[in-house]
Amino acid sequence: MLDYTTSREGDVYVSLRDLNRLSHVTGYTCSYSHTATTGSCLSNEVAEEFIGKKAIFGWYQLEDSTVFSNPKRQLVTVEINGKMIKEYEQTVQILKNQNIGMLGIAIFFTLFSTWIFEKIVYPKNS
Repeated sequence: MLDYTTSREGDVYVSLRDLNRLSHVTGYTCSYSHTATTGSCLSNEVAEEFIGKKAIFGWYQLEDSTVFSNPKRQLVTVEINGKMIKEYEQTVQILKNQNIGMLGIAIFFTLFSTWIFEKIVYPKNS
């Protein structure tokens, strides 16, 4: 059964409540990152529309890296009453956008570090 909570920042965290044990709740996030543990999965409006309905979640858990760990389940798909509320393709697009952003940051810092090294640390004029 679908349930959700909203953080002070406005992130919507969805969870599944076990129909056999109503006190058992499993939480999910949509951060898709080792360093972030927050991330809205659904809007408030969508979550409120389907609260209490039977839901099927597709999810995965990030493996720990050398430095980072994110034990929260990462939500990929949500199906409620046969209707796909969050689709696999949407999640893939989010991940592609995050990867492009991280690549841009890495390129910027590489170029900036090279410039600092050539101009300040080891100038060619000396």
